[in-house]
Amino acid sequence: RNALTLITYYKNAFEMTEDDELPTEREKENWRNVKDNNFCNPSRPISKNSLNNMLCAIYAAYSYVSLRLGDYVSALEMAQELLKAEKLSDAHR
Repeated sequence: RNALTLITYYKNAFEMTEDDELPTEREKENWRNVKDNNFCNPSRPISKNSLNNMLCAIYAAYSYVSLRLGDYVSALEMAQELLKAEKLSDAHR
């Protein structure tokens, strides 16, 4: 639940345009101060694709744990949210 809360908060605050996907030379040198998308310290700023992959993994894990704990309603809700995700991998599908 904590991971889902945090990723939802950061996804809503996430700001990146298409041309920001590839960092410039200056950004490569000083990647710690590039953007506010650096919420996974001490890593580089996260891209939109990485954020979506992380969200899919969180939904899958949340659904699996809920299923194992016997919370079938939460497991179904998270599985449905996972299937709504954009660019869902075949493994998660």
